[in-house]
Amino acid sequence: MLLQIISLCAILATVSANARTATPQMGWNSWNKFACDINEDLIKATADALVDTGLAKLGYNFVNLDDCWQASARDANGLIQADPVRFPSGLKALGEYIHAKGLKFGIYSSAGFKTCQAYPASLGLEEADAASYAAWGVDYLKYDNCYQDHGPPVNRYGAMSNALKASGRDIFYSLCEWGRENPAAWAPGIGADSWRTTGDIRDEWRSIIERAEITASLWRYSGPTSGWNDPDMLEVGNGGCSNEEYRTHFSLWAMLKAPMIIGNDIRNFSTPDANNAAILEILSNAEVLAVSQDAVGRQARITWSDTADRHRASKTFGDKLIATKCATGAEGAYEDAAIDQAWTFETDGTIKSTSTGLCLNEIPLFADPTASGSELTTSVDLEAPQVLHSVSTADCASATKWDIGQFIGGSIVSRSSQQCLEVARFDGLTVFLGKRVQTGPCQNVSKKYGVMDITEHQSWTKPGAVMRNLFQRSCLTVDRDAAPGVTQEAWMAPLSNGALAVLLVNKGPIATAMTLNAVVAGLSAEDKTVYSVRDLWAHRDLHETFSAANPLQFKVPSHGVMMVKLTPK
Repeated sequence: MLLQIISLCAILATVSANARTATPQMGWNSWNKFACDINEDLIKATADALVDTGLAKLGYNFVNLDDCWQASARDANGLIQADPVRFPSGLKALGEYIHAKGLKFGIYSSAGFKTCQAYPASLGLEEADAASYAAWGVDYLKYDNCYQDHGPPVNRYGAMSNALKASGRDIFYSLCEWGRENPAAWAPGIGADSWRTTGDIRDEWRSIIERAEITASLWRYSGPTSGWNDPDMLEVGNGGCSNEEYRTHFSLWAMLKAPMIIGNDIRNFSTPDANNAAILEILSNAEVLAVSQDAVGRQARITWSDTADRHRASKTFGDKLIATKCATGAEGAYEDAAIDQAWTFETDGTIKSTSTGLCLNEIPLFADPTASGSELTTSVDLEAPQVLHSVSTADCASATKWDIGQFIGGSIVSRSSQQCLEVARFDGLTVFLGKRVQTGPCQNVSKKYGVMDITEHQSWTKPGAVMRNLFQRSCLTVDRDAAPGVTQEAWMAPLSNGALAVLLVNKGPIATAMTLNAVVAGLSAEDKTVYSVRDLWAHRDLHETFSAANPLQFKVPSHGVMMVKLTPK
């Protein structure tokens, strides 16, 4: 059995995911290295290389075509067809070749009128295309977001999900919406098995780190019964980064429980070359892959960073607030504590966090963060251009006062700025993790008629237990995860049998000493558990043991990591 049966209802709700998402998918995709320069011989040679190098035995079993496999037009019957020059044998024959190797066959389309490279796509033709994929023996669909109709993504992607289910073939559904409308919140509900959380990755250090940090706070949505956050495919081996940086990339993706989809030319591994051997060693690290594929399936969280230390020392910005998945309170659930989502509306107009005792506070971006809410602004012209204000917490005596709207549809309005509390609908700023909470101009304001028609992202339940936002039904949450570091951060993921995976990341320009302590490991200071320590890149057990009372220190190279597994003794 792939998953422990928790309840009949849970099984019925997740049966489609359980069959395909017990662990994150692994395989190879053509885009990062080859873009449109693909053909039948390349794909066959890549399938051969997956087997010959031993990568297939490690679990890399999908061979996925990305864009440009299509002919420039559909056939006379309106059916999708492969480019007859690039793929003269057709995709059914190619799928049979891949399956004969013991591998699985993946394909690409877009939830729009064209693919990103302007080939025929599937919007409005989902059933016909899904039937073609099934007839060709396709096992995996990457479904992109180009040339779309700007309709609700849940409808566009839901239509293909339904078509795949009706096709009669079990096809892994990899949704690629680029993270614009927070697909982690709705993709599992329409039957997606993984969902992109970011724009396209580049073979650059900064791009790799940004995508990991954007995905960090989405741990609440990831898991075997829902599916997997996808910060895009691996760039390991494509030449834009050092091998140290590629080890960091690979380690972060394993900790994130991200799809492990190789993106380089693995045919090169047959050439005796020191760098090829080093790249193959990274991709073949079975101990790091074991973290990725651990049956518990819990994504890592950022437990410590040098940024968090600075904020604790300055006590400037208050609590980090996000709108995220509402806690269920279920026993053993991997979620925020219910108390971190509890708020009360006080008689003086403040909104207090039950968890911290601090109150919701509005801060203009780039303003003096020590100013109280009442000092920020006293009047606002509703017809003048408005700026977004950040929201945090502060001492209740100086915090912003709020009005809870009745006639304006569940809005929460700052008395200081007259702006509405809202959840960011599109959040492209990587410094804000989760869904950013802010204040902005109240939508559809009519001063003439005294009407403010509040849209979903500005509509809230009244503070009294939780503050639930109508946009994707998210809850206002005091986020206990550390913010990404400036130069250093630590990640922790729970593993099977009480073990922990810990990753110390040095983003700085020089090697530095980093400490593994109780905070980094997610333990209380009183925890008495003693752990053995294994270095997953050196493949050796350390002589020292670790506990909350016995921290360890490691020298971590620039742009490098220390990755260890802690096992209870």
